[in-house]
Amino acid sequence: MASLLQLDEDFFTCSLCLERLTESRTLSCLHTFCRACLVQHLTRTAKNWRFACPVCDMEVDGCTQGPGLESVDQWVDSFVYNTFIATVSKIKTARAAEKACDICRQERVLVEASAWCMECLEMLCEDCHRVHARSRASRDHKIISINDLQNENTEKLMRPLARPLTCSVHRGKPVTRGTYVQNADFFSPLFSLQ
Repeated sequence: MASLLQLDEDFFTCSLCLERLTESRTLSCLHTFCRACLVQHLTRTAKNWRFACPVCDMEVDGCTQGPGLESVDQWVDSFVYNTFIATVSKIKTARAAEKACDICRQERVLVEASAWCMECLEMLCEDCHRVHARSRASRDHKIISINDLQNENTEKLMRPLARPLTCSVHRGKPVTRGTYVQNADFFSPLFSLQ
């Protein structure tokens, strides 16, 4: 099996701007474009909440995207964000780029990265790694060394991290397939609390 990193560069290229995909959105025909490019395309070409895919000409109907769309931005945001392309692209970039901390870089400071967060898809320096490991929002994230990022099989890096689904209504209780859960707003036959 070919490695995910051996995918042709065209796979990561927007057909509208011919640049690397950013904030990718995938249409129902499975063609993927940059979010900004799709906004421009819809602004220029959409009529009555319909437009043709710029690659295959398949008609995309905004009325089926969901009722109540009020703007082109809302419409574009209703298309699927392609996490597969974003993740593989981020791994490719991280492996090829200078190994600088992504968080420090946002502050326009270049600090050598020592770790990679597999959930945030960010390089971390030693200081940011310590903060990341202590933060309530990220303390359970899987973090690997830069060396492991370079050497690890890409498919393994892509595997979703196994973590139990928790109920947002019942404050972190594990959710499993099973019987009914009753809430003031809904009944769900698919899940139950443990």
